[in-house]
Amino acid sequence: MHSAIPEPMYTPVSYTYTTINDPNSYGLFTKVYGLDLVAGVIGSGLNLDQQGTSIGFWSQSPYSKFQGINYPNAVSTTAAAVSQNGDVKAGYFIQAGGAITYAFVFYKGLWTLYKDPKTKKGPGTTTAILGINTSQIAVGWYTNAYGLPQAFEEYNNHFTDIDPPYAVSSMATGINKVGDVVGTEVLSDGSTASWIDKSGVFTTFSHPGSTDTEATGTNDRDEIVGSYVDASGQTHGFIVVNPGNPNKVVWQTIDEPNAGGMTVITGVNDFRTICGWYVDSTTTNTDGFVGTVKKG
Repeated sequence: MHSAIPEPMYTPVSYTYTTINDPNSYGLFTKVYGLDLVAGVIGSGLNLDQQGTSIGFWSQSPYSKFQGINYPNAVSTTAAAVSQNGDVKAGYFIQAGGAITYAFVFYKGLWTLYKDPKTKKGPGTTTAILGINTSQIAVGWYTNAYGLPQAFEEYNNHFTDIDPPYAVSSMATGINKVGDVVGTEVLSDGSTASWIDKSGVFTTFSHPGSTDTEATGTNDRDEIVGSYVDASGQTHGFIVVNPGNPNKVVWQTIDEPNAGGMTVITGVNDFRTICGWYVDSTTTNTDGFVGTVKKG
């Protein structure tokens, strides 16, 4: 259930960055997808035994130990979401045979499998959870009857479509404690925009000058993070508040210092700690990271 929250008062800040690499991927490919209030992180690395597939993980500072989060007998698992208190992990996996992708929730050592009942029938279909909160309300997307992504919200195995205005296809990527949902949509002109849904009221937004803006997470102050592509094709992370109000909107562009033109912010908590991934400018490897606000 949605409730009122304070209006965000955002001042751009500087960050100290910590690179995170799943040791099972030998430093070649790690993406951090979310974090909790104490900067425990969830993500996935490259499974070198099965090229192109993922292995999920959970790690906490100083990020020297990694707990695997891999659905039993799956050929690939992407650990994509964690609740604010760190208790609930979620994501999606590819079943043996590679025909269907299911969503999962991992809570107190137990796995629960999910498939949106409106998912297109047959192989090659997906139900994916990309965000979850402490009330275990999950958001994500499924393959609809047209073979396109459709955003959803799920609670207690009940799925509800989320329909941002003007969307040809859509994904819900993050949800905060009060139930505000963020996500992305592809428009009829082929551009990708972002949106926030607050109690059924949608605000659609794009970074100025960009035709590809993808929101991936939000905190309880509706400080929204994601990435955008600039006119030269470079991908930058961002934080934005008040995106629907031209008089109050504040954008902050974020580039991980070691990145070579690709930084994606995937999560932010109420302490403004951020997480995400970047492509290294020297090795072209993909590395996860956490950014903490510099003191002083």
